[in-house]
Amino acid sequence: MTYLFGDCELDPDRHELQKQGRAVAVEPKALDVLLYLVEHRDRLIGREEFNRQIWGGRHVSDWALSTCIKNARQAIGDNGRRQDHIRTVPRRGFRFVGSVEVRGQGRVAAAPDTDSIVSGLTDPSLAGRPSIAVLPFENMSGNPEQEYFSDGMTEDIITALSRLRWLFVVARNSTFTY
Repeated sequence: MTYLFGDCELDPDRHELQKQGRAVAVEPKALDVLLYLVEHRDRLIGREEFNRQIWGGRHVSDWALSTCIKNARQAIGDNGRRQDHIRTVPRRGFRFVGSVEVRGQGRVAAAPDTDSIVSGLTDPSLAGRPSIAVLPFENMSGNPEQEYFSDGMTEDIITALSRLRWLFVVARNSTFTY
């Protein structure tokens, strides 16, 4: 399933945003925030809900959420003045207000043929770009209260690497099985 809005396509399965048919580099948490807003576009999302759903119950600063919202807006060509897609409701939260078309909902996709697999591997936007996957750090301390630290280290490294436009960073959720 993919979400289409404006000139953007958001694919939750691949954890990828495309604008005008080209992949857009977005920090993983900003993409998580954007995806959550799009999936729950029928209602207002408050800061506490973002803390629970995006950061797993950890409290993050208002600055961290505001930065993710700003980065999500920039990625889709929106901004805090126009708010064509992401609307701020002062002291309450945020809401996705753009028109969204959902594609592929409720359909079972046919298995791709060999030609489509090969063409996907030779995507010109990824050609010659090195890629990296950051595996989750394990809490070796035995103290369950330190889980946030190991998660935070993984997230910080992914965020820092995703700022390098020449490097493709595999989405955080894609590495959980390893």
